[in-house]
Amino acid sequence: MASYEYVVWKGSGDDGIYWSTFDPGARKWADQHVIPGSDTNKSPALGYL
Repeated sequence: MASYEYVVWKGSGDDGIYWSTFDPGARKWADQHVIPGSDTNKSPALGYL
């Protein structure tokens, strides 16, 4: 079975928006990223999740 990575918004903090990719094949978080200075209220991507 193929393994996919999903982008998951983990919420916002003072440093920006945190998100990670998840590998369901390995059942673990692949990595974590931060978008500095991002505001969840102004991020259009959050509207699709």
